Amino acid sequence: MKFISLHDYIVCAVLAAITEVIRDQGGKETETEYFGALMTAMETMETEESLTAVTFLLSLIIKRVPPPVLKLKFSEVSKSLSGLLASHSSGNNTALVKSILSCFGNLLRSQEASAWSNPSTLNTYQGILSFTTHSKPKVRKAAQSAVVSILMGSSFTLGGISSSTHPAAQATAKFCIQQVEKHGGSGEATATCHILTLLQSVISSFPKSALKETCETILKVMTLSNVVVSAVAMKALHSLVSMDTSLDNFPPELNAKLINALYDFQPSTNDSQPSQAWLAVMQAAHVNLFRSNQTLCLNHLHRLFQVCMAYLLSEKGEIAVASANAMKAVLKECVGSLSDDVSGQTKEQNPVMKIFSHVEGGLSYQYHASWGLVLQTLSVFFEVWGKAGHQYMHKCLQTMCDLRSTHHFAFINEVDKCIGEAIKTMGPRIVLDAVPFQITGEEDNYDFPRSWLVPVIRDNVCNTELQFFTKFFLPLAAKFKIKSLELKQNNREVEAKTYDVLQVQLWSLFPGFCKSPTDVIPAFKGIAKILGSALGDRKDVRSDICSGLRNIIKSNVDNERNKTELARFAKNFLPILFNIFTKENSEGNRSVLAVLETIKIFLQITDVKLVDDLVTRVCGKFSSGEESQQPPLLDLLIALAPYASSGKLSQIFQEVSPCFESTNHSLQKKSYRVLEEICSGQSDACSKFREDNIELLEKKLVESMSSAASPSKLPRLRCLLHIVKQLPSGKHDVLKTILPEVILCAKEVNSKTRSTAFLLLSEIGRCLLRSDEKSKQESIAQYLSMLAAGLAGSSQMISATILAFTSVIYEFKDLIDGMILGQLLESVHTLIASKTRDILRPALGLTKVICAVTEDTSLAQYVQPLLEDLGNLSDTNSRALRVSIKSIFKQLMKKFGYEMLSKMVAGKQLKMLHNVKKRQDRNKRLRTAKEQIEDDEDDNEMAALMPSKPKPESMEQILQETDSEDDDDDEDEDKRSKTKVKRSRKTARGSTWLKEDDNDEPMDFLDPTVSKRVLATKPRNEAGGVHRGIPHDFKKLPDGRLVITEPKDDEDEKPSSGGRKRKMEPDDDLEAMMDQELLSRKKMKKKWNDMDSSDDEDEVGSKYQAGGKGIHRVLPGQKKPKVVGIDYKSKKAGGDIKRKGKPDPFAYLPMSRKQLNRRKKKQTSGTWKQIAKTGHRKGSGGADKEQKSKGGRGGQKNKRHKKH
Repeated sequence: MKFISLHDYIVCAVLAAITEVIRDQGGKETETEYFGALMTAMETMETEESLTAVTFLLSLIIKRVPPPVLKLKFSEVSKSLSGLLASHSSGNNTALVKSILSCFGNLLRSQEASAWSNPSTLNTYQGILSFTTHSKPKVRKAAQSAVVSILMGSSFTLGGISSSTHPAAQATAKFCIQQVEKHGGSGEATATCHILTLLQSVISSFPKSALKETCETILKVMTLSNVVVSAVAMKALHSLVSMDTSLDNFPPELNAKLINALYDFQPSTNDSQPSQAWLAVMQAAHVNLFRSNQTLCLNHLHRLFQVCMAYLLSEKGEIAVASANAMKAVLKECVGSLSDDVSGQTKEQNPVMKIFSHVEGGLSYQYHASWGLVLQTLSVFFEVWGKAGHQYMHKCLQTMCDLRSTHHFAFINEVDKCIGEAIKTMGPRIVLDAVPFQITGEEDNYDFPRSWLVPVIRDNVCNTELQFFTKFFLPLAAKFKIKSLELKQNNREVEAKTYDVLQVQLWSLFPGFCKSPTDVIPAFKGIAKILGSALGDRKDVRSDICSGLRNIIKSNVDNERNKTELARFAKNFLPILFNIFTKENSEGNRSVLAVLETIKIFLQITDVKLVDDLVTRVCGKFSSGEESQQPPLLDLLIALAPYASSGKLSQIFQEVSPCFESTNHSLQKKSYRVLEEICSGQSDACSKFREDNIELLEKKLVESMSSAASPSKLPRLRCLLHIVKQLPSGKHDVLKTILPEVILCAKEVNSKTRSTAFLLLSEIGRCLLRSDEKSKQESIAQYLSMLAAGLAGSSQMISATILAFTSVIYEFKDLIDGMILGQLLESVHTLIASKTRDILRPALGLTKVICAVTEDTSLAQYVQPLLEDLGNLSDTNSRALRVSIKSIFKQLMKKFGYEMLSKMVAGKQLKMLHNVKKRQDRNKRLRTAKEQIEDDEDDNEMAALMPSKPKPESMEQILQETDSEDDDDDEDEDKRSKTKVKRSRKTARGSTWLKEDDNDEPMDFLDPTVSKRVLATKPRNEAGGVHRGIPHDFKKLPDGRLVITEPKDDEDEKPSSGGRKRKMEPDDDLEAMMDQELLSRKKMKKKWNDMDSSDDEDEVGSKYQAGGKGIHRVLPGQKKPKVVGIDYKSKKAGGDIKRKGKPDPFAYLPMSRKQLNRRKKKQTSGTWKQIAKTGHRKGSGGADKEQKSKGGRGGQKNKRHKKH
């Protein structure tokens, strides 16, 4: 049970008393009446607890009181609250002070502008301001919230008046400036941080004169180099430069001055958090400046990009990423809108080109570590400026392509994306002018260094000139094809295959050129004949041609001129496509599906007369052709039916009707697909045909019911669905006829068939509701009685009927009354008594849906019998269906609670109910802990953006039965990780470092740029920790690296045989390492001879050890297996001994939470058994064998020890 505090009890008691007083006086319990009663009660309360409760209720109700009432009673209310605040401000009752401040905030924001000319109003407001630096967080936040609501939410500031400045804004600015100047940045500067936090919310409401002084004050306090104060000040400035540009209190001139001033506070390039904050402020400031004065913004951008490029050289990756993101954001917001304004200027005068030169400089080797970010920035530059400034970007494109061709270049994908963006905006013609293709078909070298451009163009080309493909790529592809054939005749298969692949890749560019081409009318007529010939002759490029035709039609459907031009060629392309489809489909070629899709797209722009002519041809071939040739013709009729005239639709229907009873399942299914297209067609011809032949369609579908095969169920159900939607009211005989078939389809294997069956069940119910003879409740009752007939059939029919009941009940839950509910639950009682699991499972699903959609009052009388039915299930069924039973318990607990249900069940049911309750409580605790908002000002604000879990809105979501035991563990891990992050963040807060000068000179703290040397993150030692100026004897390689060698042993100092000691050179590193390896082997040889092999312990009587020459030598590649506890083994006696500086000789195993998981018990038990077995063999057995083999006093001692 949730703990209720004493304060809550008192609040409830006061509220009850106030309500009773209002009712006794004949009030209507309006907000105004409660407000007056609470004000009266506030003056009569004697205890502080009661007074706290009254002010709490007053802070809630004052938000809903009409503003005229608050304006009328302002003096009285203000006087009462002021006296109350003065008497309790120095006490410990935080809740009381917080409620009073909230009341003041709502009271003052309701006043008109004229009321603020009264000194008493400003005095009251000044009192609230004094609490904005209070030491208690709750009081301080309440005061700040009140100030924000007054300045930003007053009625006259939100009413559309041109001057949005609040009369109290000047006083607020003056107060903030005084407080910041008073406390400054000395010590922890707590009060300064509180004021700066307030400024984040209210600085945008200050008048122009006060805003300038406020900015100067913030910049002054930042010169004190307090890291925390500077961080909060940056947030305040970010709030200022992010304000709405429609307000005139922040002029562009002041914005520009602020930008220039912030360069003096530029953090070090290796100071992570301050640098990211500074970049965010500068980004927002430039975007704001652009919206108010574009020319002034352009003049400042080049300096920003110059600084951002310097930040790309930072050692901290996050700083480089923030710098690149700032540049990309500024480019998208500012430069993109200027493309047409300054494109005519020369390169020297163009301010955008100055910016581009800075970014282009990032391709130099100096920025090699940040090339990925530079390329991302260039990609955005091409996106926003490529069309207007392409004439200045040729050199940049050449440099990127040269970099890509260098050996082991790591940013190939980034270059491809950048070139691709250039192709999108500039077009392939301009890009290939800058970066030539370098493949002509006459090469002797087959490396083709620029062949990578083909896939890049293919993936990015769009909205360009189709004629460029016709004039450049098409002749080149033809030349490659001829070259391939010539090489093949000369038996040069590899070269022939290379050129053949190249020409296919060039054809693959055609679909991209057909995406919204800019020259459809002049270009398409020049290439149409070539495309028609290639469709029939070139199977290798047919799919690309079909894709291009589809793209060019789709992109010009809304352009009437281009659409008319393309439609002129339909009479040429459609016969070719029809012939390809009918001929090659019969041969089993599945690639013709692209041809069929192209036919469907082409028919969208084809004239009706041509469509009718094609229908006549196809129907003629269908009636005279063999059965094996009919399926592709039916596919063509499926494509033609939506666009044919009404007369031709009758001809199509007559041709396909006999196929409804065909034994060829493929033919039958396609026939139903033709009928589905007719029934669902949106054209006037299709609508007219359905109206004129609705009875004929019903008759054909009913007659063919018995012969419908399983593959035909889906299109047949869709036909029925469209017909039922158009059935007039009163035609219920057809519904009764098709209902059994629809019910059985609810158990089909195909998920689409099942979904369509459920949709049809709902549509049948809506059709019955359209009847005027009965009420809606009676119609649904009739529908349920029609469904109930299926409960008398086979077990499969019963199962399908239960599913149909579930769908219909959920769909029409609002129309089911108490009598129908009783009948349903009686049927459920009978169904749950069944022992067949195929019936029990859907019956429990039906029970769950009934519990979910029924009101508590209607369901209450059936709870006890329902629980008894669930308790009567056999143990086998209860175990197999426990998830469904638990889901029913969850639904019942939501409505009636755990206490009520626990009194109705016993035994295993009670245990299951308790388990469900425990899991729900745990999930609730985790959810509450996630959503809890802490009072700490450094909480993660992104946690509030996490979406809550939505309530189930469909039957499928209610029936979904999932169990997420492992999710809880994941939530615990996330919670622990977040706690660690927060703890580390708090530990590092406020730490400050000073970066020393490179020349070891004293730091000048009066230098204006000294703030750049105040770091919030610990700087790294340069040169790997070797301090400058300290002499050393290490040698240096030519590239500056130090050669550090370890001191030699005595043996190393002796001259080796056959030579003398010489000075070590850098080139002798490998030889020295080999010598050391040989020496170490000699030194270890004696040790290896003294140690006993662990393998000997398992072989009784074997004392052989490898050693010597020939076959007795020790192989150099042999490695001894790692034996647990070998470090503690004694050399002379059996057993283990303690080693100095090491833990006791036991097997230490890491502990893990996974070992407590009961489900994984068998997996972890093997580890313990293996350790125990090894310890027994090595400890006892091994020791005994060793003592027996060695004999001696040690063995006798051990034996005597065992006797004791």
